Amino acid sequence: MSYLRVIERLEDMLRMALEIINEQAALLAQHGIETDSHKLEEAEQKFREDMETWC
Repeated sequence: MSYLRVIERLEDMLRMALEIINEQAALLAQHGIETDSHKLEEAEQKFREDMETWC
């Protein structure tokens, strides 16, 4: 397996984890429990911006 394929699989796993976290945050919010919402999305966006300038 190439390094690129490993990275793609890890990215897929991280996306799945983010979806689960978002679902859990929504459930917590329904019960009035605050979370640090959107921090992961902000970090992902920053990473993509950094990669665009790097490549």
